[in-house]
Amino acid sequence: MSDVTPALQVSIKFPKDALDLSETDEKMYAALGYFTTQCAGLENILDKFIFTYGKLKTPLARGTRIFPVNMKEKTEFLIKAYLENRNLRTCGDADDKINLNSIGYLMDEVWEARNHLIHGRLYLSRHKDGDFSFNSTRYTRVIRNEYEEVAYKISRSAIVHLLGGISYLKAFLRTGLEILDGGYPKKEADEIRRNQAAFRERRRNLLDEGRHIDTGGLMRFFAGDT
Repeated sequence: MSDVTPALQVSIKFPKDALDLSETDEKMYAALGYFTTQCAGLENILDKFIFTYGKLKTPLARGTRIFPVNMKEKTEFLIKAYLENRNLRTCGDADDKINLNSIGYLMDEVWEARNHLIHGRLYLSRHKDGDFSFNSTRYTRVIRNEYEEVAYKISRSAIVHLLGGISYLKAFLRTGLEILDGGYPKKEADEIRRNQAAFRERRRNLLDEGRHIDTGGLMRFFAGDT
């Protein structure tokens, strides 16, 4: 018998191209891509609502010479439209009520995450349990010509939470559009109730895990390694 130890063989996989990612990276970038496309869909339906409402002969529509461009202005227009038009308030959420403050906070929360994930410099963190989170840094304007670097961290669980919020907001806006078209969309009203109930359940689960959600828009996590 030979005493020669067989040479160690190492198999190295070289990526075929820039999109030939590892299984873990595929999951992370899939989450990032899906979230950003859902944000784009939300903004599209919000724009449709604004342009539809702008055709009405109401004080808000007549007084708006330039339609809002950024999300802060768009959200303000949406809230003003619901305050002005009582018909829009005939279709409530899971409690048969419309909490416009919650709508505004949720829109801020979604868009805060969207801006950090799209405009920030991302670092991906892999966790032992197979979960992951995104760490982002980006520059935001404090006052004119003055900027500061802001850090942001969001876990996969929090992204799932926000996706539920986006589904709720889309159903809310679709209902508003159908009401403006003269109907009472029972199907959309039921969807709002289902999405709102699911959204609250996800929110409770996040809080049970020790994650605090700042309703002002920025999520911060105080538990675990997320």
